[in-house]
Amino acid sequence: MAKKKGGFGRFLGAITGSPYERLVKQIDKTVDESSGDKALAKALNKLVKVVQQQYEEGTIDDEEHDLLIEAIEDVDPK
Repeated sequence: MAKKKGGFGRFLGAITGSPYERLVKQIDKTVDESSGDKALAKALNKLVKVVQQQYEEGTIDDEEHDLLIEAIEDVDPK
């Protein structure tokens, strides 16, 4: 199982604005702003597509992809 980035690595990622950190922030923002289970599920499905696209383009690696999908699965209402 992949290990979450934390501490200094996460801090540097937030400063530099890596694609991984931007997607993590987008997931958190989506969860905070969603007004219901149906809206949240729809928004998370869109995020899954964005994560997949970023992975295919090579902007995030295997580990980051797995962590992002896992984060989405953790907050998915279904």
